[in-house]
Amino acid sequence: MKVTSAILLGITLCVSALAQDSGLRTTGTDLVHQCADRKLTKKSAVEAAIEAQEIGYGMGYCFGVINTASEILQVHGEIHLPDGDVTFEQVKKIVTNYLDAHPEEWQKPASAVVTKALKQAWGSK
Repeated sequence: MKVTSAILLGITLCVSALAQDSGLRTTGTDLVHQCADRKLTKKSAVEAAIEAQEIGYGMGYCFGVINTASEILQVHGEIHLPDGDVTFEQVKKIVTNYLDAHPEEWQKPASAVVTKALKQAWGSK
């Protein structure tokens, strides 16, 4: 049973990876989808495994785009984080709130949208 489950999960992950958009240009729309808070809803083990992988991919994508952009902006002195610990969830909320308020920006590159959101929140005044 364990071997069958492992093989099934491996095939699922491979198929899912192949199905992902291989283009390098990601947009605000991708962020809206991938950064959404999602919970497992599937009942069967196979469907739950696929859904868990999709949620994990989304959170990894979301973290990667937001974290990379924020670190570059900090290094270049374009944003100044507040004193104390700032969590990823707080930064993600700033970006998702910006996206909710600016649907006209969704077609723009994800890094540009994150940059605008973070500069609006923590940019030099």
